[in-house]
Amino acid sequence: MADWPLAPVAANAYLGGWGIAAALADGVDIVICGRVTDASLVLGPAAWWHGWRPDDWDALAGAVLAGHIIECGPQTVGGNFAGFQEMTDLRHPGFPTAEIAADGTSVICKNAAHGGAVTVDTVTAQILYEIQGPRYLNPDVTLRLDAVSLEQIAEDRVRVSGATRSPPTATAKVAIFAQSGYTVVGSTFVTAPDVAEKVDLLRAQLEFDLPSAVTELDITQLGVLQSSRNRSGKSRSRYESLLRPTPRQLSLTSTSLEDSRAFTSKASPATSWTTPHPPRPCLGQESPTGLRFCR
Repeated sequence: MADWPLAPVAANAYLGGWGIAAALADGVDIVICGRVTDASLVLGPAAWWHGWRPDDWDALAGAVLAGHIIECGPQTVGGNFAGFQEMTDLRHPGFPTAEIAADGTSVICKNAAHGGAVTVDTVTAQILYEIQGPRYLNPDVTLRLDAVSLEQIAEDRVRVSGATRSPPTATAKVAIFAQSGYTVVGSTFVTAPDVAEKVDLLRAQLEFDLPSAVTELDITQLGVLQSSRNRSGKSRSRYESLLRPTPRQLSLTSTSLEDSRAFTSKASPATSWTTPHPPRPCLGQESPTGLRFCR
């Protein structure tokens, strides 16, 4: 923090599930948390229900794994699954459920009335999501993933076992936020012909003489190039998008409010900017990889 040039406005430590367990033991119906890990929302109720102790490491590791599997909702039933084309109706994917046993093993399932599927592959895909490696750190326990076993025991039912553990680390993850600058976002339409060349010209216009405080400039194409045939059967290419012209989204991040406003004024005549937005504050997050700017 001594080397971070920004003034923090918020800091959140990622806490575990024992506060949730204590609240449920006191008889509350709803627990409102600060920043806890996603898996804590499962570990806390499971620890309360089964009467686990803070050193019941294997059971706690199993609950963290179950929480990790269902934390992103429909992702576990195919909502973001690479093999989605092999699945049945995904228009309304269901939310997964974890049935957690006293020893920490679990069965992942879903409501039969909803779409998607719970398979070894969909559960595996979610287990591999946002992990650091075979050791998955959590405030209450460190989960070892290299011995996890998955078994399809019935349609839309996968048994999860084999989670091993070690005690939690002595440190906790902390996210610290500060205002790092301003961002401007807008869109314009690029009309045919010579769309690609016109986009190159647009980029050159915007990059020319950029203020020194501008740290990032993105130009993202929203239309796609498609082929079609006219009535004579001759093939032709066209950009198919909203109202036929190809929209472009322009995004800029700057450390200076004045430079952000100046860019907005400059971009408008150059691009016929149709939806300009005033600069808005942008939060930076201190992380192990450095400073990240919002978009």
